[in-house]
Amino acid sequence: MSVNTNWARWLFASVSKHFDDRKQTLPLYIEGQHRATRNLKDFLELRFEGPTWLEVNRKDWLGRVEINILVSTAYDEADYHRIHRYAGQVQSAYTRVIEAYKFGDGPDDDQSFLGCLVLQQNRGRRDFLELNHFGRIGTDEALVQSTVEGHYVIELRE
Repeated sequence: MSVNTNWARWLFASVSKHFDDRKQTLPLYIEGQHRATRNLKDFLELRFEGPTWLEVNRKDWLGRVEINILVSTAYDEADYHRIHRYAGQVQSAYTRVIEAYKFGDGPDDDQSFLGCLVLQQNRGRRDFLELNHFGRIGTDEALVQSTVEGHYVIELRE
């Protein structure tokens, strides 16, 4: 058997919806999406890597995705905590489970439940919900950035 041709698309759509539903007040862009951020003080960018697949047996598959959100905020000497507040909001959106559905408008996209992406947290494998602060991006840029990254797995049956 082989990987279902729709799984990657359904997972991407489900992850995008999950984080869009939890973005709070910040605009969320999907990597590659046209964005007009010149006049925005704060915004988020979702990056989705994978899925990578492991065939467990003839019909069962284990998929792994990396979800990374770039947090960008205006440099503000009056509020050095701004980036940390927004990064904390983003971290809270990484729930233990993200439900995946067959989202789309094609013949196979019936909006039904597909499965659960489960956040991986394992000290031995170095799977953590990671927050990385990059600080101010260049001396001429009035921009501060951080990323939040989590790894999720899902078990699917063909």
